[in-house]
Amino acid sequence: MSRALRLVFVLLAALIGGLLVAPPAQAAGTNTVSFHVTDPDGAPMAFTALIYVGGNGGGNSSETGDYTKTGIADGDYTFAVQSAVMDGYRLWYDGTATGSTTQPAPTHLAGGQTIDFTVQFPRLATLSGTVTTSDGDPVPNVGVGINRAGMSKSVQTDSSGRYDFGFMNSGAVKIYTGAVSGWVGAPTEIITIPASGALTKNLTLTRAGSIEGTLVNDADSAPVAGIEVTAWTKTTATYAGTAHTDAAGHFRIEGLGATDFVLRYHDSFGGSVRPMWWSGNQETYTGATAIAVAGGATTTHNERLIYPDPADYSHTLSGTVSDGAGAKLAGITITATNGTDAPAATTDRNGRWALSVADGSWRVRAEASAALQSAGATPPWYPQYYAAGATADTSADADQLSVSGGAAIDNLDLSLARSARLRIDVSTPAGDTVTPGWRLYTTGGAELPAPPTDVNGYPLLRPGSYKLLATGQAGGEVLLPRWYVAAASVDAATTVTVAAGDDPASAVSLASGLTLVTAPSTTGSARVGSVLSGNSGAWNLQTGTNYAFSWKRGSAAVGSAAAYKVVPADAGAVLTYAVTASNSAFGKSFSTTATKKVSIAKLASKTSLKAKALAGKKVRFTITVSGSGLAPQGTVTIRRGSVVVAKVKVVNGKATVTVKRQPRGSKTYRGTFNGSTQLLTSLSGKVRLRVR
Repeated sequence: MSRALRLVFVLLAALIGGLLVAPPAQAAGTNTVSFHVTDPDGAPMAFTALIYVGGNGGGNSSETGDYTKTGIADGDYTFAVQSAVMDGYRLWYDGTATGSTTQPAPTHLAGGQTIDFTVQFPRLATLSGTVTTSDGDPVPNVGVGINRAGMSKSVQTDSSGRYDFGFMNSGAVKIYTGAVSGWVGAPTEIITIPASGALTKNLTLTRAGSIEGTLVNDADSAPVAGIEVTAWTKTTATYAGTAHTDAAGHFRIEGLGATDFVLRYHDSFGGSVRPMWWSGNQETYTGATAIAVAGGATTTHNERLIYPDPADYSHTLSGTVSDGAGAKLAGITITATNGTDAPAATTDRNGRWALSVADGSWRVRAEASAALQSAGATPPWYPQYYAAGATADTSADADQLSVSGGAAIDNLDLSLARSARLRIDVSTPAGDTVTPGWRLYTTGGAELPAPPTDVNGYPLLRPGSYKLLATGQAGGEVLLPRWYVAAASVDAATTVTVAAGDDPASAVSLASGLTLVTAPSTTGSARVGSVLSGNSGAWNLQTGTNYAFSWKRGSAAVGSAAAYKVVPADAGAVLTYAVTASNSAFGKSFSTTATKKVSIAKLASKTSLKAKALAGKKVRFTITVSGSGLAPQGTVTIRRGSVVVAKVKVVNGKATVTVKRQPRGSKTYRGTFNGSTQLLTSLSGKVRLRVR
């Protein structure tokens, strides 16, 4: 290839390479939007800047009328501003000086672009007015509220009774006022806010009226306490107030406007047929008797409440519940069971009840309802099964009522007596709350049927004397029972004697396991040949608790009974006496071991020393150590007077040693056994010989 041709190719390659190299691109995330907002008079105003991308957005507040957002990535955005001062009015950026009230198409930002969103809010309509009484007096410090599609806001009147919501979005809103003492708030009205201009809406409070009266039972003219009475406007069914009848059956509802009302009665103890009804003994709001209320006046409305007899309706079982004096009891839950409970009924103010159950054999139980127990501070009525002419505290004692062909069995009348209640708070030593259970016993320790409990789990008792075992769980864990109040056995338990209506308070603590009250101990001499006798100690629960015993020398088991005879091998050792307490009588196995150390005395030893003189000033010593049949191990020290001449190791009670360089002449020697783990020290007799 010629030089010229090669040059052409080089130039072409350079040209192509240059075309493939892109110019530097603007980095993403460098776009900017500046917001500048003024009010209708051109003054800077507080607002919230909104930036949306892909339907998602966020806001940033400004109190100065200016806000700048930098570092916006390339993309498509919509921008808006809104202000609470302008009732949430919103303007969207559309590139014009006025903005748009509707959301425009997104604006594309790229390459370090800056958007300037400068806008002035238009002058919207304003809403203001004055609140006065019907006497014409201004009402200061009363709230005025508006509601637009569920969104509410409010202001308060000033000292002249004037209120001002400022700028408002156009459209329909509800407006209303609060009430002040003796005056009823202005009724809610719907007004329309125009697009512009000043709307004045004055509001008037009317003098409050009231309804009061007394409610009695039509059956016996007795006042009915505890009835919830609510007032509702007759024409609009607007709630106006609530009261409850006192012990005399009296109620009073105040702060009512001058209009017609109806009353709704709700009786928690009205029975299962009609616990709620309306004035005039009507079952519906529309049929309720209207009660006219005038401003500043009290309307009296007394009513005799008619409770329908539940036995007048379809049923298969019915009756009454009364106390021992014959007074009818309201709020008693009646349950029929054939192994499965049928839907329960509640007695009305006349003590009447009725149930509809399928054919079969049924038992009926009466007990104070949760509502009745919660309403009273005294112990509830003692639960009772139906048994003609008898008292039946348990299902086994109850009459079986045979329902056949849907035929009704009526006149199942029960009489309840006031129970005694033990308000025993049960906890763990750490203070954890316990779900309690109770086992009831005679004072002689015979177990009785489990006592019923009230809504708080406190045991209920008939008058008498008892002993009580508390059981329970905490955090799903079964706890160790405890005899009331803090005893380990039925014999040591506190005898509880109660009369009807007694309601003493106390507390019981349940532990998570068996614990010692008194540690195990032993009796007998701690010497070889003696018998050591151990006891079980005292534990926090003795009822149902069994004990296992063991003895160990070190890790070696040497005995499995409470008594143990000490053998020579135990001399000088420390024996471990162990008591394992276990209890599986209450649905969970509890087990704990306690130990006691017993140090056994060492045995006496006997040391014998023989000596033989050898030539060259040598002496051969033969040592024998014995001790109660043991094979002693240890050392013997041989002395000449006070001079130690040898120390020798004793193996199986024997040792021999030859000592050199002893002084010539007649000499006396003695051997001392230095003792061992099992034997005491001992001293041999004196041995005299002539050293040559």
